[in-house]
Amino acid sequence: VDNTYAWSTSGAAADGPAFDDFLDKLNRCTSADAQTLGGGFAGHCDWRLPTVVELQVILKDPFPCGTIPCIDPTFGPTVANNHWSATTIAAHPDGAWVVTFADGDVFDAYGKANNFLVRAVRAGL
Repeated sequence: VDNTYAWSTSGAAADGPAFDDFLDKLNRCTSADAQTLGGGFAGHCDWRLPTVVELQVILKDPFPCGTIPCIDPTFGPTVANNHWSATTIAAHPDGAWVVTFADGDVFDAYGKANNFLVRAVRAGL
């Protein structure tokens, strides 16, 4: 809930601890027979970072939100701080969009090497 991760270690690629540590651990699956997958978080092996739009959908209220954390309680405990999205900033590939659950603000974070919180989702896109 409260670990922070860099999005990228090379500048723009999805190769930082958010992907190589956090998501890698969630998606660690085994296959004894090369047919049947087991393991993974909650029995699934297809976790990913949410898009900026997906993060906005789970906000309790639009910016500025009147409650802290600004997230629907259905989504469990959440640190009221900045969370990485999977959405790269089109004009600046070394940055990605961030949503803060402190007040519902959405902003462009230049520098994917910054350490922010992460959430995981599956399916969609």
